[in-house]
Amino acid sequence: MFQNLLKLAVCTMLFISCAVFAKAPKFDARKVDSYQKECTAKNASGCFFLGVAYFLGEVMPKDDEEALKYLQMAQELEPKNPIFLSTIGKLHYYDYKTGNDKQNLDKAMKLFNRACRYGEFDSCNVLGSIYEYGDGDIEINYEMATLYYQKSCELKNLDGCDKLRNVKNRE
Repeated sequence: MFQNLLKLAVCTMLFISCAVFAKAPKFDARKVDSYQKECTAKNASGCFFLGVAYFLGEVMPKDDEEALKYLQMAQELEPKNPIFLSTIGKLHYYDYKTGNDKQNLDKAMKLFNRACRYGEFDSCNVLGSIYEYGDGDIEINYEMATLYYQKSCELKNLDGCDKLRNVKNRE
């Protein structure tokens, strides 16, 4: 049950990532052939959406390794794209939550940190939550949670502002 809820959360985050990705249209499962051609032509958004297709498993066979491969290709083509960094981080975080592999948490946190620095508010929120509640070897640290929620709030994210108020009340 926990894995299904976690998978639903990651899928939702991927769709949110697709929706806010400004350089490409929203993910459309009917365009997978087009995404494959775009990726072959070294188009980062094509690789990104192809990775999303493999992760979701709707029109492509569900394959997290293939998803990660294509998402990393997109990130290599546009290394500072915060959506690519955040999405790859979410996949590592999902792997960590389902497999409890500490390395995946470390990878996810590094990717979330970079994405947050480049202005991706959801990554800031995820990092804030990791520090607010503790996760893996990460101990509860309200100061770090405040830092990340503050960044999210500065990026005009209302959820980040709400979480910032809540964590300040906990201190």
